[in-house]
Amino acid sequence: MKYTITTLFFIGLTCLYAQDMTIQEARGQLGNTVTTSGIVTTPNLASSGQSDFAIQDETAAIIIYNGDFDAGLSLGDLVSVTGEILNYNGKLEIVPSAETDVIVETQGNELPSFQHMTLSGLLTIPESFESELVQIFGVEIIDGDWPEPGNNQNLTISDDGGITTLTIRVDRHSDVDDGPAPEGIFNLKGFISQYDYTEPQDEGYQIIPRFQTDIEESNEDILPIYEVRNTQEGETVTTAGFVTTPNYGTAGSSTEHGLQDATAGVLIYNYSFDAGLSVGDYIQVTGEIDIYNGKTEIVPADESGITVISSGNVIPASQTVSIAEMLVSPESFESEIVTVQTATIVDGDWPSEGNNSNLTITDISDSTMTMRVDKDTDVDEGPEPQGTFNLTGLVGQYDSSEPADEGYQVLPRYYADIEVLGDVAPNISNLMHSPDAPTPDDEVAVSAQVIDDGELEVSLYYQIDEGNYVSNDMVLGEADTYSGTVPSQSDGVTVHYYINADDGVNETVNSDTLFYIVHSPESLTSINDVQTNPELEGQVVTIGGVVTAEFWGGSSNRNFYVQDAEEEYSGVVVFNYDGWDQFGFDTPLGETVYSLAEGDSVVLTGEVVEYYGKTEITNVTGVTVHGPAVHPFEPLDVTVNQIMTDGTESEAYEGMLVRISNVLVDEEDLGNGEWSVTDGINSVRVDDNWDYYYWPEEDAELISITGVLDYTYSNFKIQPRLARDVEEAGDVRLQRVQQVLYSDLIKAGEDSESDMSYMLEDTVTISGIVTMPTGLSYAGDGVKFIFADPHGGPWSGILSYDPDSSAFPNLVEGDFIRVTGLIYEYSTGGSNMTELFVTQPVEILGSDAVPPEPTVSSGDLRWPTEAEQWGTVMIKVENAVITANDFPYDLFAMDDGSGSILVDDDSDSIEFYFDEVGPPPVGTVIESARGWVYHHFGSYSDSTTYKLCPLYVSDLVYEIQEGISVSHIAGWNLVSFPFEGVDNSYNVVFPDATSGTLYEFSGTYVNATDLEPGNGYWLNFSDGGSNLLTGDPISSLTISLSAGWNLFSGISTTVSIDEIDDINSIIVPGTVYGFDGTYQNTSVLEPGKGYWVNAYEAGEIVVSGGRSARVRPNPTDYSEGANVLTFDQQSIFFGVDIPEEEKIRYELPPLPPEGAQDFRCADGSKLAKEGGHIS
Repeated sequence: MKYTITTLFFIGLTCLYAQDMTIQEARGQLGNTVTTSGIVTTPNLASSGQSDFAIQDETAAIIIYNGDFDAGLSLGDLVSVTGEILNYNGKLEIVPSAETDVIVETQGNELPSFQHMTLSGLLTIPESFESELVQIFGVEIIDGDWPEPGNNQNLTISDDGGITTLTIRVDRHSDVDDGPAPEGIFNLKGFISQYDYTEPQDEGYQIIPRFQTDIEESNEDILPIYEVRNTQEGETVTTAGFVTTPNYGTAGSSTEHGLQDATAGVLIYNYSFDAGLSVGDYIQVTGEIDIYNGKTEIVPADESGITVISSGNVIPASQTVSIAEMLVSPESFESEIVTVQTATIVDGDWPSEGNNSNLTITDISDSTMTMRVDKDTDVDEGPEPQGTFNLTGLVGQYDSSEPADEGYQVLPRYYADIEVLGDVAPNISNLMHSPDAPTPDDEVAVSAQVIDDGELEVSLYYQIDEGNYVSNDMVLGEADTYSGTVPSQSDGVTVHYYINADDGVNETVNSDTLFYIVHSPESLTSINDVQTNPELEGQVVTIGGVVTAEFWGGSSNRNFYVQDAEEEYSGVVVFNYDGWDQFGFDTPLGETVYSLAEGDSVVLTGEVVEYYGKTEITNVTGVTVHGPAVHPFEPLDVTVNQIMTDGTESEAYEGMLVRISNVLVDEEDLGNGEWSVTDGINSVRVDDNWDYYYWPEEDAELISITGVLDYTYSNFKIQPRLARDVEEAGDVRLQRVQQVLYSDLIKAGEDSESDMSYMLEDTVTISGIVTMPTGLSYAGDGVKFIFADPHGGPWSGILSYDPDSSAFPNLVEGDFIRVTGLIYEYSTGGSNMTELFVTQPVEILGSDAVPPEPTVSSGDLRWPTEAEQWGTVMIKVENAVITANDFPYDLFAMDDGSGSILVDDDSDSIEFYFDEVGPPPVGTVIESARGWVYHHFGSYSDSTTYKLCPLYVSDLVYEIQEGISVSHIAGWNLVSFPFEGVDNSYNVVFPDATSGTLYEFSGTYVNATDLEPGNGYWLNFSDGGSNLLTGDPISSLTISLSAGWNLFSGISTTVSIDEIDDINSIIVPGTVYGFDGTYQNTSVLEPGKGYWVNAYEAGEIVVSGGRSARVRPNPTDYSEGANVLTFDQQSIFFGVDIPEEEKIRYELPPLPPEGAQDFRCADGSKLAKEGGHIS
């Protein structure tokens, strides 16, 4: 039951819901004309003269729609309606043909109860809630802009930090668009709708709030469960959530239930009473935090600590995870409902009725975990599941030993949580052959891991060239691994093979088909021969092996390296002067590709050449790429003495992948990008054929250096391939975390995962310089910042986010910090952004210059191969033109001629400004756009996954061709002059101003004649108009303020007030005012305008673009909840009391010169207690 309703009766015992058909039945009559009835739950959401209402009964809900008349219904009307059931973009509607088909039976009825749920619970069965009233707790807007009044808008909301999302539709026919945008976390009521015009119409679900009152502030005293789980043991907390389990305690005497919201789960426990809860109850609970054998519990003091708010709700969706995935981070699943698929019992005895039991289960991941059967459920009453089953249950823990990081369990709630699958198809994985490059003398061993719940017959099938497939039996070895052989074959033969697994019941599975090509020793020359046989110089040879260094990113893409054994003389460089990026590589399937990757197995034909002492394969006539090698080569561990110039075995390791360990930098600059390291005795050079982003400093310690051994200019040298190859001691440099192979970036646009960090889930410590401060950009109720390697450039930035807004100290640009955390990927759709989840307090070590922003073409921010390296890095795009400015979630698109890039308003400073002034028009030229690159939502198909996010208004520099046009109104105006180097007389700058009316302020108004940069002035005009101001632009101003009110100005570009550097905090918060007929608070300083500011004490401030001062916490806004009087856009607040020391924040600037309009309380403020006088 979704909600409870009391049935009322009229005289004659006529039921309130008397009807020909329930709404649930009517929804099943698509295309038919039916009669049904229900209570009206929404206002009319259609244009004038049309009808769009929702009605709901105890079974379901549906929309009444007609485009020809307004039925004039009201909330609470019980209506009977006759009409045809139609589908409009996935949403079912009943369409009456005439007004007489809608009959109001009674009015003023109680509305159905809102059904409480999480977004994940809603989306498990969204169709069953269509058009019904629901309430979601703890949501936030994660994308989209609130509409202007009179406009529709779709925004994206989430209640679990972006994992589960839904569209909130703001409908202009409601009053919701007239209200303010909700900030932070809020509770949301509305009805469920759908808009999906593509088959099978199973997406596009929306929640539509009906009134402004459907958007409610969340109760800050009720903690989300993830915060509860992070609360210290012994603390008392209040939270709310959905009961997800029956009572695991003793019925009638104790309470033990799972409680879950959209953020996490926790256990409610008390041994002394049974709270009588049921699955689907939405409850509020207050209790003390207790950690019992590793498991977090809330222990209410007594029954009064639990309040049932509603019952019969849908609970949060079960998360489908493998055991291995769960054990990576088991605490993140504790007390949540999960489903483990294809589980089998591998140890333990099923309990007899009335007993508990722990059993060991495994699944397809081959990991194991405890399944706990609790005698207080009905699970022990059922038979032991045979074979494979899907298991749903609560994740628990029982570990009595410190540090309590083991003992995790899954507890089924009912016997029905065990879905016996019977016979399940075998699972085949890790199919491979050995050796990688067979010769005619080799029998080839084929192996694979095959998992099933019963006995198996596994066979190997192979095909010689285009012949028929032949089968061989395979033999079971350890760890479910089956092995078989393919007989040796003649030179040049292509062998395709696959395996078949038959469980002997009714499931037979074939693996993918793989292949290899047989090459004889005569047709394949070993690399050892190439390196050691001088008679092969000038000869054409065919070699096979594994690519140990790809050409991408190297010097003109001219070199890649191949190795065919893990022994000396087994590596060689393959050279093409014209570069390999335009070379057509063959595949065994006859296709031509234009890339190869590190780890690929290749066969190639070319000429052996000795080039100044280095052996190369060049003049290549063909390369066949067989895909990733089954056994790629690991680097060989060598000593400095072995591989240095004139080393004992340097010639033997030429062209091979090697690694040296525990060395020091002894020469940081040998010229031409070379440097050297020592083991304390000998020294070897390191070169820079590839970019690996390491800046050597003398005596710096290195754990290891990996690379291919090269020989040029009479020296052997290691060539690292990318940042991960140089492993420094101490703090990890950001480029090691971020840089991935170019060949992986090619795949990222297709598989949406190859751009992930190679250090995913590693815990690292990184030092860097803050480039985006805390408190500036959108983070929901949390906080985020970006910091960068001091060297800047590609791969140098990373973002850190925490859902707790107090998790980080106040960080500003230039702070030099050390951060320890876990590397993870934040994924939105197909977009992945590498982030650092901070696990220890952030250390502020000092301050430093922010790395310079490289200039990047807009076209290089459209595809992973070029754009990924700039993720979270501050860059500039120059000389771009705005090509579009009408986007639901972005500000505009701009193009410098190389391709379009979206510009986003992730920064609050940017968002507030453009909400106020709107986007620039199409065709506007942007001289420079500075910002960080956000890999977020969008799609690869239209290259919108990467976006540029400016921090400040001044980060967008528009082309100024003829100065700045400054408008004025008739009467008094606040003005300034943001230029130097020209005549600054007011009658020259503003020739149409009234003579003798320029006033500056120094405690009183004083007549002036010249306009000084940094000062603000009053100036009178007889008529409205504008003036063109020109001169030498000013990019920064240091302004002296007196205690009290001051007139001041900005610079030659628009800046946010957030960009005022108020290092000594002398500005009274909220006291920057502009004037446009009346005083108004402002968020930006526009060039040519003057402004008031109130200062606590005398001191200096700096106004400049692109930097922020330390962000102070937002003070309490005492005007919230006050009564408001508005006179010509100026608001006066009254009816509230504020502390004496806070009153200064609500003082208004001095009265304008005589003749200007002004409204204020008698004491000169804009906020007063009851009885305030307005003057």
